[in-house]
Amino acid sequence: MKFVRFLLLICILVFPFSSCHQKTTPESPEKLFETYRKSVVLVRNQFYLEARLSNGYTVYLADGTFTMSEDEAKANPMTAYGTGFFISKDGKIATNRHVAYPDLKDEDILGKMKDNFDEAKENVAAQINTLADSISEISNYIEEHSDQLSAPDLENLNTKKDNLIDQKNELAASASMLDFDKDQSKIIAKPVSVSIAYDNTFVDKDDSYHPCVILEKSNTEAIDLAILQLKDQTTPSTVEKIFTFDEHNPNVQNGTSEAGDSFDINKQLSIDKKLYMIGFNYGESMAKTTNGLKVQFTQGTVSQESDEYKVLYSIPSLPGSSGSPVIDQWGNLVAINYAGVTNSQSFNFGILAKHLKNMMMNESSESSHRKPVEENTPSPDEASSSKTKIDYEAKITDFVTAESSRNFEDIYAYFSPNMRRYWDLKNPSKAQLKNRYEHSWNITSQSENEILSIKKIDVFTYDLYALYKFTNQKGEAKELKTVVRFEFDGYGKIVETYGR
Repeated sequence: MKFVRFLLLICILVFPFSSCHQKTTPESPEKLFETYRKSVVLVRNQFYLEARLSNGYTVYLADGTFTMSEDEAKANPMTAYGTGFFISKDGKIATNRHVAYPDLKDEDILGKMKDNFDEAKENVAAQINTLADSISEISNYIEEHSDQLSAPDLENLNTKKDNLIDQKNELAASASMLDFDKDQSKIIAKPVSVSIAYDNTFVDKDDSYHPCVILEKSNTEAIDLAILQLKDQTTPSTVEKIFTFDEHNPNVQNGTSEAGDSFDINKQLSIDKKLYMIGFNYGESMAKTTNGLKVQFTQGTVSQESDEYKVLYSIPSLPGSSGSPVIDQWGNLVAINYAGVTNSQSFNFGILAKHLKNMMMNESSESSHRKPVEENTPSPDEASSSKTKIDYEAKITDFVTAESSRNFEDIYAYFSPNMRRYWDLKNPSKAQLKNRYEHSWNITSQSENEILSIKKIDVFTYDLYALYKFTNQKGEAKELKTVVRFEFDGYGKIVETYGR
């Protein structure tokens, strides 16, 4: 007995980290789930769509209907869901960029809109023909019976005909709005609000969701990440465990483990590594139970060696799980779920956790008092890579001055080399632009735009309200009030300009 005790003492004193040391085993999946479930939230994004059509019209899409009123669109927003998780005690939440900014690239919205509009255009054409027939009938009747009609009857018939003509003209005007080129038009998602709801709570009314701001987003295409923050900047006290980048495996000493189960956030993930995901598949519809919202727990393994940005795993998921945390058996944050393999719910991709860590470090280093991303901040593919703030209103003022000088090279310096539209010219070349200006200068003289006001529509879009003064070929002085829309790229160059 004394000999056994002596051996145990030697193990403790001389070999404290050898095989005599008791290894800790991972928590059960059930325990992991209970530890982190309250740290995962359902993200609700309410937004509407702005369709900038090639014919110069702007149409809004909200809650499945088209409208010309932006206020109506804002009041009836569309809703999309995703998942997020707490990464700090001051209310910061990690999620996907496409959860914060709905990604419309895979949706043929303009194509569907074009089909609907073409069908409507056929109906309008049929109505115009019917009205034209009615107008013709009244005109013929008046002509054939003019000597038999009393003055009141004649007046009534002419009034009826005028009303029909007005209806026909209104329909003809609406038909012009229905005719557009989808390849020369674009759709922009306009945010209304981003908010979150908690696991094990009820969302039976609108104020069950807690408002957030979009604090940060990645402008790197391959890094689909964003950071939200609760407006009160306070993580609820019910959230006992936030997601960190610390090593949670107690067996790891000096970065390694004899069991070979250590995790290095900067190294490649190996095949068959066990992973778990906590998220809200199908958003509210699947999460809602008679006992409130319930987050889901799924599991799988690494299916492909990770690359610089992403890892493929066999964890099943459905839409709504975007932004879910993916952890290993020790609770280490490994990835952020962001996309599935087409026609499969069993293979999904996650953005490696190191990119979220880098994003958080960058966010902290830039400013502790940074302002949240503006409501109408452009989507990542529109955002400029330059961080220099551009005064677009000053660009418009300088451009108007250049036009008054009638120096084409000065004017052309304000245009993007990838101009999409100049009034009725689509994708105009420099030669086409020069010809258009020179033609205008040949038929007018002493032309200038007096700026009345400039209205900001969004980050890259402005309307110029101006009084256009010129002298025509007859020597007559003319004035014309105009509204001209300017759309810029992220470098302050004009990509589209046309009349409103």
